[in-house]
This record gives sequence, structure tokens and C-alpha cells, in this order.
Amino acid sequence: VSLINSTLSGLTTAGSLNIQDATATTLLGTITNNGTITLNSTGDNTFLTVNGAVTLAGTGTVVLGGTGPDYIIGSGTTPTLTSFNTIQGKGNIGNGSMGFTNDGTLNSNVSGGTLAINSITVTQSPTGQINAAGSPGTLSNININSSTINGGSINLGANSTVTAAGTSAIGGVTVTGGPLVLAPSSTLTASGANSLPQITGSGALTVASGKTQLTSAGGTSTLAGLTIATG
Repeated sequence: VSLINSTLSGLTTAGSLNIQDATATTLLGTITNNGTITLNSTGDNTFLTVNGAVTLAGTGTVVLGGTGPDYIIGSGTTPTLTSFNTIQGKGNIGNGSMGFTNDGTLNSNVSGGTLAINSITVTQSPTGQINAAGSPGTLSNININSSTINGGSINLGANSTVTAAGTSAIGGVTVTGGPLVLAPSSTLTASGANSLPQITGSGALTVASGKTQLTSAGGTSTLAGLTIATG
């Protein structure tokens, strides 16, 4: 089914929904997706818009599958997305406009592509995962830009990286694979118990005050700046 500037409310689907280039599809309430929702940008901004509190239930997949810019964004009063689906591909999640609870999987799985988590707070359940499914020949990346990731795990395949840009934070996150790259002029603040891989790049790492634990499972890390807060 092709969607052009549509609104979906209380929908249960096991089929294929395709959001066309340069259009916006709006979600309201609980959407039970046991099929596939695909954003099909061919060069123009294409949106899946979360209006208010939205739950993506079911076992389905949301695919940021276009060749151009695909976005999942918020609108309305206090937009929040709670997702049990797999959200995969390359594109932009949040764009500074919504809260996000991940009870499913975010998967950057497009060769040479980046899944950007932009200017939002992501709260992950213990089973929530952010993955870059890279392997030789299928490099993919995660970019955390001015965002906070709380809980769950970030899992990187061979040749894949997670990059922290802007002013970002992690709390109680396990990162496997690696490396974790701190972009120029970035600051990553870690709080709680975190397990991190090798850290590289020219950004700075801040260890928050209180009970913060960093465990490194990677190689030698090189930091441009390290700040350990007191109190």
C-alpha cells in the first residue's frame, strides 16, 4: 500500500506500507505493525511523524530504505515513541523533536550508511539494542549527535563504528565491538555503569560525579580530553 501524506491511528497491519518520496505519514496512538513500513525517499525529505504518545507494537520492521533523507520525527504535544519494532536502514531518528523508548532494535545495516540519533534522549529496556550490522564489505555506522542513550546495548559488527558528536551522554550502556569515536569538539558524558570498547578521536570524555563505572573491553584508548567530575 502506498502512503501519501496519510494519518494512521489504531492500525493493525501485517502487510507492506510504503511512504512515498517527499511526503509525511503521521502516527497516532498504538500502531501494531507485524509487517513492514518503508520510507522511500528518492532525494527529498520523507517523514514518519510521531504525533503525541505513540506505541509501535508488534514484531514488524520500519525500514529507512530510500536513497535520500528519511526521518522519524515528532510533532504535537510532547511527542514520544515507544517502539517494539526493528527500525533499520540509514537516516535520522528524532531530529531534536521527540522522546524515544526502545524496547526493540535499531539497526544500521546499509553498506556505507549511517543511522543518526539526533538531539533526543533514548531510553532502552534491558533488551533494547542499537546495532551496526557491519561486516567486511558492508560497513555501517551509528552517529549519536547531541543525544543521550540510557540503558541497553550498542553492538558493532566488523568495520563499523559508533560516533559521538556534539554534547552527548550515555548511562548504563554496554558497547560491544568498536571503536567508539569522539568527533572533533564533541563531549561525551558517561554516568552509571558502562562497558566501552576502544575510544578514539579528538573529542573529550567526561566521567560524571556519583557512582560511575567505566569498563573497557577494547584496546588502548587515546583521548584528547578527560574530565572526572567530583561530588
